[in-house]
Amino acid sequence: MLLSVTAVFQSACSNRDRIQKLSVLILSIVFFLSCSLKAAEKTVETGNRLVYLDQDDPYYVSQHFPKLTTPQWYGDPSVKAVCVLAIDDMRDVQKYETYLRPILERLKEINGNAGVSIMTCRVKPEDPHLQKWIQEGVSIEVHTYDHPCPLLKDRDFEKAKGTVDRCVDLLNEIPHSQPVAYRMPCCDSLNTVSPRFFTEIFNSQSSKGNFLQIDTSVFHVFTDKDPELPKEYVVDPDGQGRIEKYVPVDRGFVNTIFNYPYPYPISRLCWEFSCVTPSDWSAQHRQKPMNPLTVRDWTAVLDATVVKQGTFNLVFHPHGWISNEQVIKLIDHATVKHGAAVQFLSFREVLERMNQHLLAGQPLRNQQGADNGVRLLDLNSDGFMDVVIGNQSVQKTRIWNPAQNSWVESEFPTQLVTKPAADGTQSIRSRFGILNHQVVLFTLTADESNAWRFDGKNWIEDDALLAGLPAGEQSLFILKQGIDQGVRLRDLNHDGQCELIVSNPDQQSVFTWSEKNSNWQRLAWSLPQETLLVDAKGQDAGLRFVDINEDGYEDALFSNESCYSLHLFKSIDEGWKQLFNKQRKDADEVPAISRNGTNNGAWFHSKHLWVQNEDTAKLKHLVAGKSFEELMELQGPQPKSPSAALKTIQVKPGFHVELVAAEPLVQDPVAFDWGPDGKLWVTEMADYPLGVDETGKFAGRVRYLEDTDGDGQYDKSTLFLEGLGYPTGVMAWRKGAIVTTAPEVFYAEDTDGDGKADLRESLYTGFGEGNQQ
Repeated sequence: MLLSVTAVFQSACSNRDRIQKLSVLILSIVFFLSCSLKAAEKTVETGNRLVYLDQDDPYYVSQHFPKLTTPQWYGDPSVKAVCVLAIDDMRDVQKYETYLRPILERLKEINGNAGVSIMTCRVKPEDPHLQKWIQEGVSIEVHTYDHPCPLLKDRDFEKAKGTVDRCVDLLNEIPHSQPVAYRMPCCDSLNTVSPRFFTEIFNSQSSKGNFLQIDTSVFHVFTDKDPELPKEYVVDPDGQGRIEKYVPVDRGFVNTIFNYPYPYPISRLCWEFSCVTPSDWSAQHRQKPMNPLTVRDWTAVLDATVVKQGTFNLVFHPHGWISNEQVIKLIDHATVKHGAAVQFLSFREVLERMNQHLLAGQPLRNQQGADNGVRLLDLNSDGFMDVVIGNQSVQKTRIWNPAQNSWVESEFPTQLVTKPAADGTQSIRSRFGILNHQVVLFTLTADESNAWRFDGKNWIEDDALLAGLPAGEQSLFILKQGIDQGVRLRDLNHDGQCELIVSNPDQQSVFTWSEKNSNWQRLAWSLPQETLLVDAKGQDAGLRFVDINEDGYEDALFSNESCYSLHLFKSIDEGWKQLFNKQRKDADEVPAISRNGTNNGAWFHSKHLWVQNEDTAKLKHLVAGKSFEELMELQGPQPKSPSAALKTIQVKPGFHVELVAAEPLVQDPVAFDWGPDGKLWVTEMADYPLGVDETGKFAGRVRYLEDTDGDGQYDKSTLFLEGLGYPTGVMAWRKGAIVTTAPEVFYAEDTDGDGKADLRESLYTGFGEGNQQ
């Protein structure tokens, strides 16, 4: 292709028109190559794009994660963005009425509805003013009863759950109102959000059976990494990040996601509507309260949200940090610049539209608050979220068509969750993964063993995907007698294909898919010893897959209340190599990922393991953390390479050091001497200090090194003597060497030319055998 371009160029130099054509040709070639490279990148995309379905991480989304745009759930494709104005901390109804009234009236002027949500601590349910708000379109939402900051503190988990449940139950007593959303106290200023909250509090029910469906506690940040956004939206004139500057880094703030302004599910039961950065608190923390720059930057965030077709969820307070007039300026900007393309809704209205237009009337949580078998995933790899519904009543697949702004429905082949138990709880019976660049689905129970693949339009039953999996007593089950068996699909070596893992106290295996043989093949290795995905009760045992050393492979980090270990993935042929394995009673260097079968509040963010729970509240930034670099260093000091070791030697001017020998030619050297023939004699104390395997067995050695090619470096090593007790010295002498090894000094010689000593003569004896050093 390059030769062709050169030939065209040479023949076109004298003709401007032909040169212009050549330019078009070259640009076309560049464009073609660019597209080819992008296609190549896509073909080697990791097969782990669906693992979030099995995790409890609130921060898994990123700029390149499939989008859930406003047209997908609002119900009107002309609406590009939704704005939720959600004010915090309500206790005094009259104070909030005074502050909100101008805002409510302005919203009603726009469309007759005051779409505002009030995150509430405590009110009197019978207060008549609440009914006035509700009739105007306001929703009353949950912010805890006592406003603890942080929620998880004082080593009292039940107290934390109690203040949430008490608020949920109180607000459910308000006539004509049912709260649907929650915001964590102080989530804009401190690290108060925790995966432990979602798995152990949000996903449960109150004692009265009430529950919520939306969280709005994670903060979203636009940056200049998104090429779709105009630079002026995300970069200040001085070059600093226009929005990033508001993140309170002085408080070690990590409650953030970046360049993903869309709702997304957490732990299968919770919608996360991330908040915009800055809140009024983080704005006044950086600059003075009621600063006009805050409104200026809010409008930039809103404009960016319209470009991305996302959601704008504002955190503000009536505490003197921002005025109601400034909030109205934001509303006016949205109305003047974007018109009806931006709609102001309450969280109650948001949930109603999500359930109706996105989920076809099937919410994430069923009437008992349990898993309703609804999953969001990009089935056809077009960059947009699709929906599958698999419960007792409905089995449906919904594919988003971005060109038509519409949903295309087809059947879904199975139930993702079990039938509801008496208490309404349900268990997961199916797992998703990636094989042969297609989404695959496995249902493995005592009653059903099936596999399907999605061909881009429909689910195709394909039991050939079960080929090679064990049968009989060794059969694999996703769910057995209601207990999670630790079956997961994970792309360990990032080749685009998921491995199938089973990890419980009775089964530990890893299977890889053979494209050549079209079956699963059990690998010679399994998960690292003493690590488990689930315990005997099917609960979280503390194992996470994450690329700690950033080599592109899935390392295994295991940490619970008893022990912790790190294992680095080497290859699909070798599996993992242990870096360290320690008992917590002996050291406490890595925060526990799970504790007594529950999520201990662990997640991975900014190349760190973070943990936030009721035990971390007294730490500097409310979190326990360990960077990936610190985790790697826990293996202890590592030997340097020969070249690295050479660089550490310092000599006087005029001298230099050369490397003549290194491992594996010589190991554990303690003394050496040159013979007249150029051989380098070396004693090795391989048994120091307690003998082989700490049994006292001697393993000292004497060897000699030779330079066979005359390049000045030794390249041949011959073992002369072995099984010596802590040898400390050697001297070349006659046809052999004198060796010191207490209590004896002896002479050894090779008399038959095989390189090994066969003559040994004691010269002196009686030396003390104390400290071998």
